[in-house]
Amino acid sequence: LIFIEYVHAASLVVDDLPCMDNDETRRGQATVHKKFGEHVAQLVAYNLMITALKHFSDGLQLAMDSYNEEQRRDIYIRINKEINDNLGHQGIGGGQYLDLVMGREEIQTCPPRERREMILKLIKLKTGCLFGISFVLGWIARGGDISAIDTMREAGYNFGICYQIIDDIRDADSDSEKNGGVNNICKYYTRNEIIDMFSEKLSHLGTVITKYNLWSPIMKELYDYLLDSFRKCLM
Repeated sequence: LIFIEYVHAASLVVDDLPCMDNDETRRGQATVHKKFGEHVAQLVAYNLMITALKHFSDGLQLAMDSYNEEQRRDIYIRINKEINDNLGHQGIGGGQYLDLVMGREEIQTCPPRERREMILKLIKLKTGCLFGISFVLGWIARGGDISAIDTMREAGYNFGICYQIIDDIRDADSDSEKNGGVNNICKYYTRNEIIDMFSEKLSHLGTVITKYNLWSPIMKELYDYLLDSFRKCLM
């Protein structure tokens, strides 16, 4: 699944650009555009995505060994659709766009219900889709039944939403200072609403993990990380 790492890295390079979040540092290091220039950063993101697709193609061929010829054909069609839906304008690409426009006056003057729906859509597209496709590819890589792909994607979405809720709570103050918090869920939902939302998404995730026997040590560690991190954020 190194494919996902390349996609994620490309999205971070784009996120940091002056036209997006305009961040000068990431994880204690200068961002790509800050150190090498915007033109290089754009080329880096472009080439990371191209390289990601090469790793995806190679990895998919290996995963196919677990399936018969008919299943391989169905999986090839389905997985390519999942990649297009989750990485293109219906997925991460669309999430990046929403991230750009959330601060516009026509959006911030919309009725509260519409703004709340839009921030959830942003989280699902920009973060949820990355985890959604990760869960799907992991399921296929272990020889999982194609009929469960929708369930795996939804579990990944819920993982991503939980992760982003934690991130937004941590960044609530800094986001508020930077742009009024227009891209942060804390601006649109109360503390209790966020607690209920997180609990619902995490519960659904746990149900899927249990039903499909996915409680590996790593999955347990990730699940506990979400739960512990959320509790600490609320302290």
